[in-house]
Amino acid sequence: SLKTAATFKFVATISGTTNTKVTWLLQHREGGTINEATGEYTAPTVPGSYLVVAQSAENSKIGRA
Repeated sequence: SLKTAATFKFVATISGTTNTKVTWLLQHREGGTINEATGEYTAPTVPGSYLVVAQSAENSKIGRA
């Protein structure tokens, strides 16, 4: 849970491959903003439930909205 306009840094750990790069995506455009490379998220000013997705570069088709 985050307050509106609050920030949070997401972290993901990828195992089983040498390619551990992660791209961060938002499921909904109105769900705030996220830095795709660093996982730094800023919640929107409108309260609600929003989905953040960590996508492995190894399998970039998984998690695509």
